[in-house]
Amino acid sequence: MMVRSFLRGVARTDQRLHAARGFLADIEDSNWFAPIYLTANTGMRRGELLGLTWRSVDLDAARLVVDQQLLSVGYEPEIGAPKTSTSRRTIRVYYVGETVRSRRESAPARRHARSASPS
Repeated sequence: MMVRSFLRGVARTDQRLHAARGFLADIEDSNWFAPIYLTANTGMRRGELLGLTWRSVDLDAARLVVDQQLLSVGYEPEIGAPKTSTSRRTIRVYYVGETVRSRRESAPARRHARSASPS
């Protein structure tokens, strides 16, 4: 994953935190910001994040439910159960909710801007 390789070789926790914050600041305008921000702040696995749907996210209650993941079966994407029984969980996202909410609300404008820009 991009964040993991970006932080490879950064030994101390405070240096890792500083590097992660810098990386997130650099990609703030990217479509990848929200999923990477969510991963960095929740520890979700890649498949759990890719299997997340808006029905599993309750921003008003500041929580999300991990109840499925995206798998690759024979090089084909497939939705399946989380990796282990303890992987099925509810994650509190007090400090993540507003960031994700603002990204969700601005998504239509970002999509419109991308489709209007020349290729």
